[in-house]
Amino acid sequence: RAFRAAAPALAALTMAVHLPWLSVPLNRDEGAYAFMARAALHGELPYRDQVEFKPPVLYALYLPLATLTGSHPIRFRALALAYRVAGTILLWRLGMAMLGPRPALAAGVAFALGGANPAVSGWLVSAEMLMQVAAIMAAWWWWRTLAGAPRRTAVLAGGWLGAAILIKQQAATQAALVLLGTRRTPRILFLGSTAAALAVAALGLAAAGLLPDALAAFGWAAGHLVAGVPVGTSLRQFAGMVIAAAPTQGLLWCLAAAGLARGGGSPRTMSFLRLWLAAAVAALLIGRRPYAHHLQQVLAPLALAAGLGAVRVVDARRPARWTGGIRLALAGWAVAIVVYLLPLVTAGRADQARWLYPDNPFLASESVADWVRTHTPADGAVFIAGSEPQIAWLADRRLAGRYPLMYHLAADRPGILEEQDAWLADALAAHPSAAILCDHPQSWWDPSGSAAAIGRLQARARAVLGGPRWRLAGRIPPFRLYLPR
Repeated sequence: RAFRAAAPALAALTMAVHLPWLSVPLNRDEGAYAFMARAALHGELPYRDQVEFKPPVLYALYLPLATLTGSHPIRFRALALAYRVAGTILLWRLGMAMLGPRPALAAGVAFALGGANPAVSGWLVSAEMLMQVAAIMAAWWWWRTLAGAPRRTAVLAGGWLGAAILIKQQAATQAALVLLGTRRTPRILFLGSTAAALAVAALGLAAAGLLPDALAAFGWAAGHLVAGVPVGTSLRQFAGMVIAAAPTQGLLWCLAAAGLARGGGSPRTMSFLRLWLAAAVAALLIGRRPYAHHLQQVLAPLALAAGLGAVRVVDARRPARWTGGIRLALAGWAVAIVVYLLPLVTAGRADQARWLYPDNPFLASESVADWVRTHTPADGAVFIAGSEPQIAWLADRRLAGRYPLMYHLAADRPGILEEQDAWLADALAAHPSAAILCDHPQSWWDPSGSAAAIGRLQARARAVLGGPRWRLAGRIPPFRLYLPR
């Protein structure tokens, strides 16, 4: 009965708060994942034929989004709501088991609202958002294990954690939940089934002949994202992210602090929430440079703690003046959030895109994709100089070359000149029917890249497109459009 009442309401709320973001253009990461998922159906597999470093299940989850939406951004985001709705309902079910009906409902509401917040890039179909479903399932089954359920629940918990890691590798920090008190055997089953899930994925990659390339890509990612970054730098960046999101996301953190301070649940419940939240924050600090959408990784434990805190604030009785002031302040904050977001939510598509992507050419890339469809055959390839793979997906064309994104080519390291040469040679060998040059610096920028390597890469691309083989056919700022002579 509770499920029939709460689940449809939470699903409707989740969809409603995401409706304003349905028309937001795809960004380059979404475009890369969608392009690679669709390319895999045509035999161009990740790691071997397309250079990327994300875990394989991410591309599998992107497959329906990439193939069933007709390369249309609105249909893409509408279908992705299924993942968001699933996460909200699963979190509510976990809250019911851990906290009771009222905190669970409040947690579900907090998860739905917090996930749609533009302060955490709530419109993005990111690896962090997709990982939440598997991470919540892992927490759910481990919680049941702690509550005395049969040992097979520990196996299920570990299997779901393995799935989460295969979507977003930083989910591995959630294995810290085994530190909570339980018998030794369930811990071994949890970690063993996590390792088994990863082993199954490795066997699948090996069967497809992708394992060496995948391991090389993951090794590159480890060095790119982790190596040489002081902990203090990550902590400062994380603090900066939280402060930047404070006007709209701070209410959630305040309620979570109220829930975690003394709580209202059992000691085991409070230990579970605190450790889960700490593990999620640790996942943020592992990365080289946390971005706003990475805050989605902490949303599930944060929402549960906020649900508990909301009930505590509502139920507080003494001292009446103090609790009344807290309630009034929180209500005022909620109203201020609505007033702050209202112009963004009601803005036209172009204004909204400029607001959400103030320094990126994603809206213009849709016009470029229309041009590509008009000027190239259906089986043609497009050469894109810059990290704008969403153009290839939107245009439903093959991408010339093996690099959907330029990150791998932007760092000074041994062999980088040869790798840049190979990128251009592979792209031109595909006999592209059109070429796109992006003049926007963000399309080439990488936090670990060097200005020298990026400058050389841009100069080589411009030299090729300015040569006798190509002619400038038009401009859609910041893009230059080329056709073969």
